[in-house]
Parts: sequence; structure tokens; C-alpha cells
Amino acid sequence: MSGLVRQAAEGLAAPHTWQADGRGGYRGLFVTLVCRKGRVVDTRHEWDWTLAWRYSNHFRDGFDAGVYAVTPHGWTGVLDMRSGVQPRLRARPALSIAT
Repeated sequence: MSGLVRQAAEGLAAPHTWQADGRGGYRGLFVTLVCRKGRVVDTRHEWDWTLAWRYSNHFRDGFDAGVYAVTPHGWTGVLDMRSGVQPRLRARPALSIAT
């Protein structure tokens, strides 16, 4: 999974360049939203994405700004321990089949 994340980062951002004084100064952020059903808690799926970003070694001008789960009940951040009821996913309308 880290290889796929690295490929995505390489396609989205320029290679990272250091400033003349040696400071890094990233100019972009990568935010990953995992939209799914279920409760507003982080699951193994979100942690898989977090670890994939951590070990992607993309060397691009973007910093991983976190992985967030968004459900019909609200949202939560995996590492920053924040959550809320808005924004949230809209529930799909039930399908009714006329007979």
C-alpha cells in the first residue's frame, strides 16, 4: 500500500527542495479522507492508510496532514484525536421497488 501512496504523491506534488538556509518548508499538505459506513471511530482501515503514508518515502513537497474517517454519523481524525458531527456523509435513500 505504501507503494501506491508514493505513486499518488509523486503524481500530485513536485519533488521537495531545500531552501538555501537548510530549512525544509513544505508547501503542500496531503489529507486522506476515508468515507465509509459505521461508527465515528478510527478502524484498522484508517490505520492502514496512516502507516502507508508514514512509510511511503515519497520525497515530495507535501506533508501528510492526516487521515480522517467520514461516516453518516460524523468524522474523526486518526492521529489528532478530533471529531465532530459535521461534515458527515449523507445516507443513501432507500430504494423501493413497485410490484
